[in-house]
Amino acid sequence: MQAQAMTGKKSIIYIRAILTLCILVLAANNYKEIMASRQYVIFYIIALLATNAASFYIPEKSYDGLQLHYFIFLLDIIIVSLGAYWLAHLDFQFFMIIFLTIFISAISQSVKLSLVIALVVNCIYLYMKAMTIEGGAASLWEERILLNIPFLFIVALHASYLAERAGKEEASLKRLERSKKDLSDKVKTMDGEMSVYAKFTGRVYESFREGVIVLDSYGVIKVFTSKCEGIFNMKRGRAVNSLYREVKGLEQLAEIITDLKLKKIPALDREVFLDVEGTRKKVIVNTAFIKDDADATAGILCVLRQINDSIRMDSI
Repeated sequence: MQAQAMTGKKSIIYIRAILTLCILVLAANNYKEIMASRQYVIFYIIALLATNAASFYIPEKSYDGLQLHYFIFLLDIIIVSLGAYWLAHLDFQFFMIIFLTIFISAISQSVKLSLVIALVVNCIYLYMKAMTIEGGAASLWEERILLNIPFLFIVALHASYLAERAGKEEASLKRLERSKKDLSDKVKTMDGEMSVYAKFTGRVYESFREGVIVLDSYGVIKVFTSKCEGIFNMKRGRAVNSLYREVKGLEQLAEIITDLKLKKIPALDREVFLDVEGTRKKVIVNTAFIKDDADATAGILCVLRQINDSIRMDSI
């Protein structure tokens, strides 16, 4: 994007440099008239030079979009119109030819064709003037009509560049839309695959005879199988996506998990007597870290197996 903005800035500077050169040449050709009765043209030229200087100091990132290019193009159309009015020959036909040049340039969308467009448009313009002014083609120079030709070249060049740039922007947007659609389709496919994988993994956990609890690296419970529901007399909805220390009814198990998480002490066939709603249950607990490919802790696995029938506390 930065390279594109830099190229856009250079292109605008080059186009406006050519425009300024044409106006300065026409001003030199009309030097005597300007000094005699058209001193205001001097302020026009100073303003033109000032806008050229300003284009050097505009940040390159401003040239990345098309807004600044449109503004400069409209400004240059005004400059061309004023230049033709004060230094060459401005009439309604010239305005028609300017809009024809812009229209053809917009269709072509190619800077390389701007020279051909300018030649064709100039031929049309000169033919129209030769057919409508007194004296025919011989009067073209007398009416200073030929001095409009450089302006038409500038309009063709600038309009072609703007149209080409707009075409590239549109093509880029279409590519982005296609990429967005492709990525969206891939994400949907991956979501479907992940959903199938998650369901399969859940069925694997449920097939164990032991109860399985899986926590992530933060201690949030992600898996709480139906065997655990029976051991703790608790629906999995109360446990899943909750921090293990905050789940009421898992206090005794929380101590074992904390020993692993903080003290790095795993439980290996550890016998634990759980008091669950007035019932004592003897459970064998095993805990271990879940590692990722980099051997970093990705979670905690806790496996529980009840080895005796429940005993009511009031019967002891």
